Amino acid sequence: MHLTSVLLFTSSIIPSRAWLTLSLHMVPRRATSSRQYQHAGVASTGTKLPTIEEENLPHADVSEWVVFSDLHLSDRSLPTCLKVLETVHSTAKNRGAGIAFLGDWWHVRGSLNVKVLNACLDALSEWETPVILLPGNHDQVSLGGLEHALTPLAFALRRAGPKQCVVIDKPSIFLGALWVPYMRDQDALAEVLRSPQALEASAVFCHAEVRYLAYIPRKYSKLSSHA
Repeated sequence: MHLTSVLLFTSSIIPSRAWLTLSLHMVPRRATSSRQYQHAGVASTGTKLPTIEEENLPHADVSEWVVFSDLHLSDRSLPTCLKVLETVHSTAKNRGAGIAFLGDWWHVRGSLNVKVLNACLDALSEWETPVILLPGNHDQVSLGGLEHALTPLAFALRRAGPKQCVVIDKPSIFLGALWVPYMRDQDALAEVLRSPQALEASAVFCHAEVRYLAYIPRKYSKLSSHA
């Protein structure tokens, strides 16, 4: 099962209301190839990206996804964030959709408030839909990004089985799409985006800086719809 084609970038410079975003981003899939991109002036590289096997994962049976990002959960935002999480899950469950989170679950880097963590885990333990989690820069604690604070969330997301949640903490192909967590090394990010698998992916999901986005009037921006 492949995702329909989506290009969605999130950014930590978007105003704080972005973590109230609840969007369904679905557009018709269009066949592409690395050769087509080369004709457009995008050169392919030899970078090989890992592919996450879909076999025996409930995600493979999902054709629609609720996509949200930049929750920035903290002690101060906890009540609002819990309402957002409840809305996200109920919307996905009612539509028979999966849930994809694109980074910055936590607001404070490097430490977790126990009260906030426990409240979050309690809320997620009720989720029943397939989930994909992508670390953002606020979630990561190591330079390479492999150490991050999304790990405990995966343990809470098991109501529907041990494979309910997939955490993607390095650039990977999954469900025919490219998933890229936050990458500090911009040259490495460029290599990933020019890899043959990336150029042939049906969609790109990532947590990345989109410079100057805050200066674009909302009526001209189609990147998100704010609740």
